[in-house]
Amino acid sequence: MENNYYGVYAVLALLPIWATIVIFYLLTLFVVDAGRERFEGFSYNVSHAARYGDIGLLVIIIIGSTILQRCPELSGFIATNKFQFLCGFVSGVIAGGMFGAEVVMHSKGVERQIVDIYHNLFILPFFVGLLLALFRLLYFMGQ
Repeated sequence: MENNYYGVYAVLALLPIWATIVIFYLLTLFVVDAGRERFEGFSYNVSHAARYGDIGLLVIIIIGSTILQRCPELSGFIATNKFQFLCGFVSGVIAGGMFGAEVVMHSKGVERQIVDIYHNLFILPFFVGLLLALFRLLYFMGQ
């Protein structure tokens, strides 16, 4: 099926659902669990907000992928690469803000775990950017 998708839409539309689940699981939940075990000595994720929040966000991304794979084409501003750039820019701004927050906490002597920093600097902005890109799609086409 040929489509007019750009950026993350093209990736989500072309990947099979199982591959999307595996990739997002490896980049988020698996890395956090492995990092907790390696760096902190916990064989589980101590942050329930990260665990259940990431699973919820993954489900929303899977729903968006399914809509993209079933939708013949998108139109309007949502279908442009400018919209994808805007979502990526907002994600980058959030990552920059989180980096600033981590620097401030470090300068005040607050102990931070490397896995929490990874989650805040990479996973959180990544999911927020995807959700921004998928929100209009889910709202208007998710009946």
